[in-house]
Amino acid sequence: MTYEIRGAGIEQAKDVLNLLYPHYYDESIQKKNGLTFDMDTAIGTVLEWIEGCKCVVAYKDGKPVGFMVWYFIKTVFEEQEADLVMFFVMPKERGTGLSRDLAKIFDEDCKAGGVKAAYNGSSSGVSDKLYHNLFAKYGFDVLGTELVKFYE
Repeated sequence: MTYEIRGAGIEQAKDVLNLLYPHYYDESIQKKNGLTFDMDTAIGTVLEWIEGCKCVVAYKDGKPVGFMVWYFIKTVFEEQEADLVMFFVMPKERGTGLSRDLAKIFDEDCKAGGVKAAYNGSSSGVSDKLYHNLFAKYGFDVLGTELVKFYE
């Protein structure tokens, strides 16, 4: 399967979120927790939140089918850390290698960026076991509710 994966700015992220976020943002969970489901507010909040983050979008036949958002931050000890905050692949594209390709991009960017620790608390709407297995291939271990990898 051939995908085009490219970096995205805030405008591209907005377009992608409008198409993909309804699949990522689970209305039934929101209702179960007594929250009001409002897609426009949810997307607006995410766009404000991800400004300044790194974002990549995966396209198949010109249409977005996955995205990933992460950021780097310096700790009080001046060490670089990374946090993967959003990771999503459309259900029909799972099992095609796209998730693996996105995970590899995150891992390689962490290495290139001199990251000492990377955190991944984004469950992507798939079973935790599948998600954990995907990132375990890149050296991530479960620590509490997150996946963590320490780099040399």
